[in-house]
Amino acid sequence: MEYEQFDRRLARECAKAFSQSTGLGCTLSDKTGRAFDEYGYGCESCGMCAAAGASHDRCVQAHIYGMTEAERFGGKYIYFCPMGLTCFVSPILGEGGAEAKITVGPFIMVEKQDFIACELTENVRLIKKNYTDGLLASAVTAEEIKKLIEDKRKLDELNITISDS
Repeated sequence: MEYEQFDRRLARECAKAFSQSTGLGCTLSDKTGRAFDEYGYGCESCGMCAAAGASHDRCVQAHIYGMTEAERFGGKYIYFCPMGLTCFVSPILGEGGAEAKITVGPFIMVEKQDFIACELTENVRLIKKNYTDGLLASAVTAEEIKKLIEDKRKLDELNITISDS
């Protein structure tokens, strides 16, 4: 099979058009995870890892793994980032395999409150445990995460107080 050389201009146009038509963030990056361009709210703009005290490198590795699986499974792959948000990726193939990738996301596929109560709370707990042991329109900003986690703690304390009486 013959491949044309990777056309970055065309890839940018496609990523931008996809983001504008869906409202989802779309990132164009090389196969090592270095972002060329981001349209909308993509992983490069996401502050969830930082707000939870986790390294952005975890997300980069998840995206690289997603691209590898996309090549393996026919050109697309849906997966969760380390913070539990949904992403999907499609590699841009060249003569030597994947030369770049278009990643869509992060975005949530459940109700915002369910995501906060389940995925986010558990991921933050695991990150903090790993550190202790030795580690949305479409998405939520870092400040919203901090406030929502604090609000959840207050609700949990209130529920414990009510159930104890």
